Amino acid sequence: MLHAQPSFGCGAAASRRPVGRPASLPVEVSRLIRTLCFASMFCWNRLRQMSAEVVHTAEVRWFFEGPVPDEAVAWFDPLGALSPDVRTDRYLVLPGCETVGVKERDGRFEIKARKGSVEVMDLPEPFEGYLDRWVKWSYGEPPVAAWIRALRRESAGWIAVEKARRLRVFQSGEIAASGEDDAECRHLYCAAELTEVRVGGRPWWTVGLEAVEPPGRLCRTLATAAESFCRRAAAPGAFAAVNSMAYPAWLHRAVDRADSDSEIC
Repeated sequence: MLHAQPSFGCGAAASRRPVGRPASLPVEVSRLIRTLCFASMFCWNRLRQMSAEVVHTAEVRWFFEGPVPDEAVAWFDPLGALSPDVRTDRYLVLPGCETVGVKERDGRFEIKARKGSVEVMDLPEPFEGYLDRWVKWSYGEPPVAAWIRALRRESAGWIAVEKARRLRVFQSGEIAASGEDDAECRHLYCAAELTEVRVGGRPWWTVGLEAVEPPGRLCRTLATAAESFCRRAAAPGAFAAVNSMAYPAWLHRAVDRADSDSEIC
């Protein structure tokens, strides 16, 4: 069961939007890209004309301070997770905004915007968490590489996030409810991850579940996968609502902690 919660961040730009596939980039994303493009060698019209991969997702995620505990690894690895994938992503931290995420990943420029309001998920104890729905645009054409280099030189607020991610993807047969046999189910999947992340040398770890397409089934797909995931084994501690947040919200917390460390030093 899902319960509506107020949308976070970005002031008026974070007002509730109807669920559904947007015809164009949200207003706050358009304003953001116009601002970034003004600071770079490429104009807004050039980026808008590039082809983007558009993906709809639903996600519940938790963040904790410190390195990944051994008991968390022992709890997650029996899922059949892949060996840790190590990489560094660069995020643009937007002051006061938790509804839009911007990052560079493996040469691709990615934007995501939250749809509607945050919702409380009905999860088995000791899990408490919030569901976020997102639309993601991913640009990977050759001109993006030069554009990203320009942004690195001319835009403040970029943060390097080191990641070591364990991933397990649940396919349609593991997610579809009993008795479901429609063609749509063949395209369902949900990814579970256990990732250690570092900002400014400070370690954190995160557990997340993310359902991907089709838009009309995202919440059901995530709820079904989360129910199975949360009940399969005793959790390595409490997954409290206070720790449940998406990457844009966590980045503000991580940057504040890193700044505090710098002041102490």
